[in-house]
Amino acid sequence: YWDSKFLAQMIREQEKMEITSVSRLTEDRFFRVSTGDSRPTEEAENTFPSTAEELAQYDLIAFGKGAEYFLDEKRLALLSEYVRDRGGSVLFTRGKPYRSTFDGLEFLEPVTWGEKIGEPFQLRPTASGEAAGLFGDLLPGAGDPIWNQLPTLSDSHQCLEMKPFTEVMLEG
Repeated sequence: YWDSKFLAQMIREQEKMEITSVSRLTEDRFFRVSTGDSRPTEEAENTFPSTAEELAQYDLIAFGKGAEYFLDEKRLALLSEYVRDRGGSVLFTRGKPYRSTFDGLEFLEPVTWGEKIGEPFQLRPTASGEAAGLFGDLLPGAGDPIWNQLPTLSDSHQCLEMKPFTEVMLEG
């Protein structure tokens, strides 16, 4: 999705941040781009960390869509421990990060998901997103006409309830 790609590119350009982004292309093809790499690499297997030591190398794990392709039962248990016991953080960049249901991931989700939204919509920063300075000089405020020129988003779900400590930076 264009918005997840944009977020990864924006983070990659930050001086004091490193990012590794992994996209699933097909069942056995993954595309990985890391800060400092001159070229993206193609992987034949899931590169999501499979040990606590590997996962501890990251401060933040961000999911777009397709979390079910990266998290098996073992990795889901590691991710739970990473957040609960090691102070790790999880960010959901595209709303509901999986299709249908995904037992075991719900406790990390910031909201209770509702029905799928049937039509595309425009993305806008919330007041919290603007106040947090999330976008710096790269993106304008919510009232700027540029937001109407961005591609619409689809494959999204209604948010029925926000869980404690949830902060929404962008909404449709």
